Amino acid sequence: MSFWDKASKVAVAVGSGVAEKMKERVAFKQECQEKSADELIRIAKDSGFFGAPEWQRQMAVIELRSRGYGT
Repeated sequence: MSFWDKASKVAVAVGSGVAEKMKERVAFKQECQEKSADELIRIAKDSGFFGAPEWQRQMAVIELRSRGYGT
């Protein structure tokens, strides 16, 4: 197998991984739009070891700001 064949397979694998992460983030953004403000505040403040990942906390804060809540 040549270098370019291997490189293309790696690029395809990375691309599919990125697509999955993007789908996950879009789905969570839609979920945030349906959640109450109390639920979003809980997610935004959940910074423990087993808490929500940073990107989920950031998306919760963005949704709260779009609803008119301050920081």
